[in-house]
Amino acid sequence: MSRRSRGKARVLRVIELDGFAKRVVYDTRLDRFLDARNIPPSHLAVAADRSRQHVLRLRSNDLEPTLGVIRDLTAGCIAIAGDPAITPEDLFELAPSTDEIAEARNRDVLSEGPERRRDIARTGRTYRPRHRRS
Repeated sequence: MSRRSRGKARVLRVIELDGFAKRVVYDTRLDRFLDARNIPPSHLAVAADRSRQHVLRLRSNDLEPTLGVIRDLTAGCIAIAGDPAITPEDLFELAPSTDEIAEARNRDVLSEGPERRRDIARTGRTYRPRHRRS
């Protein structure tokens, strides 16, 4: 099951496909990749055995992908593009940003009791050293 993200990505542009249909290009690696290779999101959904709605949520950054989803979408892009050099890093930003790391540390510290917070502030360590048995 995928986790919800913080919000939608910024819309880069809207492409007019014909008189009626439009395609929104979001500011995510996955959508920029699909736009650069002219891969329709519906074709990727079929190749990755996912629904169009699921791919849309991933494209718009409404959903954070699980490892299985990353694997399936990467395999689908390789199958459609015929390029075995495509990696998951081409489709998704896998390394956390410094803001996300700081937020996670802050969340961990605030979940501790007041005496633990004092200890963390004093020592700067966010882990508890294990006591050695003698």
